[in-house]
Amino acid sequence: MTPSGKRLQLRWDEFERLADRKGWKTNKARAQNLGVSAGHLTNLRKKRDGVGGKFIAGCIAAWGAPIYDVLFEDVESPAEPAPGGSEDL
Repeated sequence: MTPSGKRLQLRWDEFERLADRKGWKTNKARAQNLGVSAGHLTNLRKKRDGVGGKFIAGCIAAWGAPIYDVLFEDVESPAEPAPGGSEDL
C-alpha cells in the first residue's frame, strides 16, 4: 500500500494487450516470463493479492521501466473495519 492510503492496481487491459504482443497467451506463460506463479496472477485478477515487488520487477524486465505508468495506477484502498467494531459483538 502506498503511504497515502492508496494501493497499486494493475491495469488488466494493458497488461493483457502487452502480454499478447509478446506471445504470452496463457496465465502459465505470463507467469513464467514474469518470474511469478500462475496462482499469483489468478489471485491478482481476483484482487486477493497486491501486485508485489517481484511482479513489478518482472514487468519492468519484460517491457522496460517506462511501462510502470502504463500498467499500474494508484487507487483508493477499501476502508478496513476498526478493531472492536460491531462484527466483534
